Amino acid sequence: MPVEPGSEELKNAFKSIPNLVGIELLSDKQKSSISPQSILRLENRFGLNTVIVDADGKVRRGLLYAHIDKKPFQSFALK
Repeated sequence: MPVEPGSEELKNAFKSIPNLVGIELLSDKQKSSISPQSILRLENRFGLNTVIVDADGKVRRGLLYAHIDKKPFQSFALK
């Protein structure tokens, strides 16, 4: 979602910095997922930023890969 001022400068940075990687939050619950900026999605320059929280509220694992609807995703850390 563009936010002014600076939206156009940010878009230019996404285009001009080749090693810039965005994030995507995937959700299997009622929470909303958050997609990466469209330029980064088109160039496959984004990674998952999703964690699994155990029943006691602790995060003990980090995902490297996920498959949602038969579509593979790599983690931000792996990218």
